Parts: sequence; structure tokens; C-alpha cells
Amino acid sequence: MKTAFAVLVLGMAAALTWAGPALAGKPGGLAPGGLTIGGPGDSALAASATETIAASVQQKDACATVINTGSADVVVTLTGSGTQITTVPTRKTVVACAGSVQTVTLHCNAVGTGTCTASWRVDRD
Repeated sequence: MKTAFAVLVLGMAAALTWAGPALAGKPGGLAPGGLTIGGPGDSALAASATETIAASVQQKDACATVINTGSADVVVTLTGSGTQITTVPTRKTVVACAGSVQTVTLHCNAVGTGTCTASWRVDRD
């Protein structure tokens, strides 16, 4: 009986070790929410690069959640009835919202050979 119990415990420990990363999700990652219309996604940008993460949003009021997982600032821009520009400092999370959003972009403020990494999600407001 002790042997069977030991095998069971070792099997469970091995299963949790293998499944642990899948169950935990990746660091900094976002899960989709009930109002998600774009993403979630992860972006890696070269210094001074810009990436469009949502286009043709069909003029919905929307919010972009951005987690800066890198070592340089990331700028999130929502363009619609106006333009909302927000800087996301390194290792911080920002939620930026705007009305009648058409596009959402990320811009890397790193210089030289620096890079930016961010996790993001776009939700209707």
C-alpha cells in the first residue's frame, strides 16, 4: 500500500511539474475577457518601431490594456474621434481608453539596439 501511495504521489508531482507552465500561463500574458475585440497578444518591437495591434475597429469605444514586459517605455496610441496617447513605463500596466476607436498602435521608445516587449488586449468599452 505504501508503494502504491508513493507511486501515486510521484506521478502527481510529475504531472504538476509538466502542466505547471501551461496552467500558470506565461509571465505578463493577458487572458481574453468578456468584452475583448482584439488579442490578447504579445509584441516584440525594435527600437523606434511601431506596430498596429488593432485596425478597422469599426468606431467602437474601446480600451487597450498594455503590460510592458521589457526594459524600455512603450507608447500606446488609440486613434478615433480623438487621439489618446499613453506611455507605459517598464514593468507597468496601463489601460488607455478612447471613443470611436479605429486603430490601436504600440511604439517602442528604446534607442540604439534596444527593444520593447509588451502583452496587450483591446476591449470594447
